[in-house]
Amino acid sequence: MGKTATLKCKAMLANGKVIDPGKKPFSFRVGAGRAIKGWDVVVSKMRVGDSFTILLPMKLAYGPSRGDLKFDMELISVK
Repeated sequence: MGKTATLKCKAMLANGKVIDPGKKPFSFRVGAGRAIKGWDVVVSKMRVGDSFTILLPMKLAYGPSRGDLKFDMELISVK
């Protein structure tokens, strides 16, 4: 928590339809509320080089507007 994480991340609807191919890495400060809630939880448990596929319920993602979301994530760095 409190460190800046950089991820490669592809975002999908729960059915697998890609909504963001994640062509550029994304950086955010873990625990600062600048990314969706579920990312703070998951990324705080990752180590550099870990790759996870996660399914986040809508309450930990963007809410009912997008529903549950799936992410393919790889943690590139933590600073």
